[in-house]
Amino acid sequence: MEQTPQKMAVSSQEAYVLSIMHSLWKNRSIAVILGLKIPELLCNSEKPSMSIEEIATKSGCQSSTQLYALMRLLARWGIGRELENKHFTKNESMEVLRRDKGPSVGHAFEYYCSEEHYSALRSLGSCVKQGKPAFILEHGMDHFTYMYDLVKCYDQSKMFEGSSEHKIGSDDRRREFADNYSSAMLHFSHLAAPSDKTGVNTVYNVFPWIIYFSNVNA
Repeated sequence: MEQTPQKMAVSSQEAYVLSIMHSLWKNRSIAVILGLKIPELLCNSEKPSMSIEEIATKSGCQSSTQLYALMRLLARWGIGRELENKHFTKNESMEVLRRDKGPSVGHAFEYYCSEEHYSALRSLGSCVKQGKPAFILEHGMDHFTYMYDLVKCYDQSKMFEGSSEHKIGSDDRRREFADNYSSAMLHFSHLAAPSDKTGVNTVYNVFPWIIYFSNVNA
């Protein structure tokens, strides 16, 4: 007589750790569509929606197959909306990610989840063992040199294709990387500084500054 396999309950700790593992797919997928400039493409379109073939062509993808799988997954997470016949349209999340209307969360996302930082994670083990920054171990220079000192050449043997139209490590990509960084810092400053919008909490108006400075001066 066959025995029915018993169902094993997943503990809250297991669910939490697994969610961390799978979160990599989410931020990596968003970073890819940012590199392909798909939020700007959809948000600037006068059409109510765009087919996956048109999105693939305009974003520089040779095939729509893999892009469709990625866009469909993102739509399930609330990033864009999938309509009938493999058409997609923008939503509020896409608007938040666009980078053509000034500093935005899209700049921060594209910087922190960039190919440069993800490739540096390959050297995290060596970083821990050797006590050297992972970015330097992977790219041969720190990230400020990578952004702002184009006199120092990047090792061409380490250049690779990413979601950006420029090869990772090329001068054009380094300028793009620096622009994402600068715009991300401006966006964070806007979030932390006094806001011109009512009803928006910022560090300026929610942090107990009086209590903080009273303790500091005590």
